[in-house]
Amino acid sequence: MSETLTITPTAIPDGARRRVPASTRMLHEWAKLTHANDQIFYELKLGPTAQHVIGKLDDPKLVNMLRVTNWYADATIVTENEILVVEAAVAPNPGKISQLEHYRDLVLDTPLLKDYPSRALGMVLLFGFGDSAIVPRAQLRGIRVEIFTPAWLHEYLITRNFHKRYFALS
Repeated sequence: MSETLTITPTAIPDGARRRVPASTRMLHEWAKLTHANDQIFYELKLGPTAQHVIGKLDDPKLVNMLRVTNWYADATIVTENEILVVEAAVAPNPGKISQLEHYRDLVLDTPLLKDYPSRALGMVLLFGFGDSAIVPRAQLRGIRVEIFTPAWLHEYLITRNFHKRYFALS
């Protein structure tokens, strides 16, 4: 009766009871459709280990534990030719541009991604709908903008916007 139990931690656990923000759901659906054969890391901690304990940097378990404070993009996707840093938002947001540029600067110092030294580095903003000011600004900075509008997004936007208006009036 001695069974070995294991726990596999994941950034976004699967299951019917999880609460999934709309941007996370949208990201997962887009990734499954467009990058099914690629290596996808959700919320991968980027960059070098920022925190450290003097004299203990040779312990890999400790280093991984300290990486919890590092920044992370919504997804980091390794394709055959490139590493894509992806940030997702249902509604376009100009702040996502600088976030992606920050994450891009950290990618090359990420231990797990050092296994892919010859890959080009790309940035992707994933939005549920476009914006005539934000999309061209991102593209001018070398950021790909993907518009992905799953069937459920229309109902989500109606519910979300109605909810905001309702509470604003009370």
